[in-house]
Amino acid sequence: MRTKIFLGIIWLIVNLVTASHVCAWWNFDVLESKRYGCEEYPDELAIAIGDDGTIHIVYHPIWSHIIYAYKDGLVWHKEIAAEWGGKNLSLAIDSEGKAHLSFYGSSYQGDPWGVNYYVNNIYYATNKSGAWVTEIIKSENFANGPAGISNVILDSNDNPHLIYVTDPPDMVHAYKDSTSWNSETINTDSEYGDYLSLALDSNDNPHLSYTRSVPCGPFGLTCTIGSMYAYKDSTDWRFERMDEYYIGDSIFLDSNDNPIIGNGFFFAHKDSTGWHFEQFVDPQTNSSYCSSSSIAIDSQDNLHISYRCSSYVSESCTLKYAKRVGSEWHREIVDRAESYEIPPIIIPGLTWFIYVFGNLIGYDTAIAVDSVGQPHIVYTKNWFQGFAPVFFWEGPDPSMGIVNVKHATRLGFSE
Repeated sequence: MRTKIFLGIIWLIVNLVTASHVCAWWNFDVLESKRYGCEEYPDELAIAIGDDGTIHIVYHPIWSHIIYAYKDGLVWHKEIAAEWGGKNLSLAIDSEGKAHLSFYGSSYQGDPWGVNYYVNNIYYATNKSGAWVTEIIKSENFANGPAGISNVILDSNDNPHLIYVTDPPDMVHAYKDSTSWNSETINTDSEYGDYLSLALDSNDNPHLSYTRSVPCGPFGLTCTIGSMYAYKDSTDWRFERMDEYYIGDSIFLDSNDNPIIGNGFFFAHKDSTGWHFEQFVDPQTNSSYCSSSSIAIDSQDNLHISYRCSSYVSESCTLKYAKRVGSEWHREIVDRAESYEIPPIIIPGLTWFIYVFGNLIGYDTAIAVDSVGQPHIVYTKNWFQGFAPVFFWEGPDPSMGIVNVKHATRLGFSE
């Protein structure tokens, strides 16, 4: 008996030692769990890590307020950051741990004749003063709507910057100093951008990626003709065409201030020899459709991706994570969801119904990396159950049932 126990302990030690290079697991927090209506489901998520390691998250239900959450040790704190929501929600954290948000939304207005209408706005909100304050940066009918506003990013003095498309073909670089907002027009001749993303280099010079569009028909019709990269040097803005296809809507700068641009599945990076292109392929998803990607870069210039894959052959989906070290990609499953159907129930005089139940991972994910290179992912996962008409059932919708806003942290290592 003692021999068996001894051998068992030896076996456990050997496995722990040999597995120490592949030991990794995910820890999950639930920020919120509630039943949402069909028009309230959280469809915008953003995450950022402060210099002190504090995790900051913003999300908002459709047509509702924006919720800001941060984790103080082991406890999550939540508060309302803005009383109304919008699209293209972006989050940045300054050196003092204060949050800065930007988003695109509409405000309900009325004129002296009693006619009500909506006005499109670009909003900026921050709790830098201790309380949340929201400003309208620009108010007009913007070209391309929420796709025409970049993320918010902070310079070395914690001042916010963003870029938006105004009257085509112009884009505007807006930035705030200690007193007010300033702006400069970026004239792109005959083109303007969709899916803007902004980064600042070590000298606070802006770098921009966007999808290149040109007028190609009546009624403001535009056509996408490629992916663009722009940056500002000591004298003016410079423009480079990367590719004739859509490369991505996120830009990062590596430790040498070289741009890396991608959408989670296609990447372009530039070095002293020019542009280089790469396609990210998950060999385990031959029978799946993958989307909803988010990208982050760590201090060692490694790329991190979160993405969602839905199966073509079953009602299942997975939240996945990938990390590139050098030229090698490491992939793993973070969370998994399944849905099930009970055979049809015939109700005379009506229609056939099926009873469905299970889990579903939502259509938006966001990823950030902390100072030690560990990824943090925010996403939604719900539990649903109920009857659905057979002939109108197209699979579970993420707005069904109880919705959980979740945060996943990867612990351990697998290099």
